[in-house]
Parts: sequence; C-alpha cells; structure tokens
Amino acid sequence: MQKQSMKAAPTPREPHPAAVALEKDVSAIICAALWQLRHQLPDMTLQIEVEEIEKFHSCLAYNQQKAVPRITATHDRLVVGMADASGAGIIQSESTERDQEKKERLLAVRRMASEAQELVAQHRSLLARGEESEQLTRELHEVVLMLAKAVA
Repeated sequence: MQKQSMKAAPTPREPHPAAVALEKDVSAIICAALWQLRHQLPDMTLQIEVEEIEKFHSCLAYNQQKAVPRITATHDRLVVGMADASGAGIIQSESTERDQEKKERLLAVRRMASEAQELVAQHRSLLARGEESEQLTRELHEVVLMLAKAVA
C-alpha cells in the first residue's frame, strides 16, 4: 500500500513592494511603461495621434464600453491593462479597412517571428546533409523580408 503525501496548498506570494508603490500612481505607471518599452522607443516617447484617439473613442462608443485601467501588483511585476468598466475585456473592433489590414499584417509578423527559429533550424539541418529545399528557402526569404519591413 502506497503512502499518500499530504501537501499543503502553496501560500500566495505577497505583491512586491515596488509594484505596490506604483499600483495607484497613474503617472508613475506611464513612466514605468515607457521605461519597459525603452528598447522599442529609444527616446521613451509614445505619440498617440489624434486619429487614433478618435478611433479609440468611436470603438468604445460602438461597443457601448467605458475603458478603465486594470492594474494588478504581483510578487514579481505590475500588470497594466485595460478593461470595460463592467470588468469585461475591451472589444477591439477596427474601424477602417486599413486598420484591419494593419492588424492582420502585425499578426502575420508575430506568427512569422515565432516560426523563424524553426525554419532556420530546418534550413541548417538540410544544409548539413548537403540538401536544399526551394520552398524552405522561399519561406525564409518571406520571413526575413516581412520582419525587415516591420522594423523599418
């Protein structure tokens, strides 16, 4: 007969004091968010175009939502997001065909970026065996060009 071990449920960890200190200070949260994005935004400046602000408000009105910040301090981070005042997620509806194309293009870039390492590994394996794959080479070229356009 096997002896069953009685393990106690893990105790939740306390939120980190640094995260708690920012949790209620929206200005500090914005500054911390810009710091977090410092590699994508070297001058740590985020420009929100009036057109985007109008689209944001139109989207909220269309979906009958009110955006509120959702901020949670955990043991190792501050999680910043937004939700509807009811607690539901914000519905992301694109207002123009151009916006929808941009969204789809960025989704494709993310997908390709996640597949890039596997494609490179497959390509290296083929080269190590002295083989070639025209289709794989085309896929690699497509990934490189798409990622180059995304960061340009």
